[in-house]
Amino acid sequence: MLTEYQQQKRDNYIAGLRELLAIYERADELPAAWCGASICIFVSDLETLLRLRALVGCREKDITDDHLGFQRQLSSSVSLHIYVPRADICERVKTGERLVPATTEQIIPAKPEHVEETYEWICPPSLLEIVHEADGEAQQLAATPASAESEGGHNV
Repeated sequence: MLTEYQQQKRDNYIAGLRELLAIYERADELPAAWCGASICIFVSDLETLLRLRALVGCREKDITDDHLGFQRQLSSSVSLHIYVPRADICERVKTGERLVPATTEQIIPAKPEHVEETYEWICPPSLLEIVHEADGEAQQLAATPASAESEGGHNV
């Protein structure tokens, strides 16, 4: 359930997208944006991530150093990304250290050899089970005709 502020922000966002669509539909000479559009949604918990993933059909994993997510390529130039901070669902565990070689001075100042800490993310086993369940739900949702959804079929 969205707060009133979140709902207003969502409504404003939708209005902006509709206006952009209207501009493109009436201005045939307007070229596509050079860089396309990546729409990024950040959520605060795994349950919301997986629910939204199934709702919009995001199937491709999208993992960064700080976030775990899924993406859906809507067209060759438009994509939708849904992320949750890894720190909210996983534990960051130091696995060791690695030696970073010295660099010679170039455009940037030289750096002496130094040691950096290395990390990996250890996620709870239940996370994998939930992701596999979400995979099954997304496949079931994709296979459900739109008319079945409106007649009491699969509802996410």
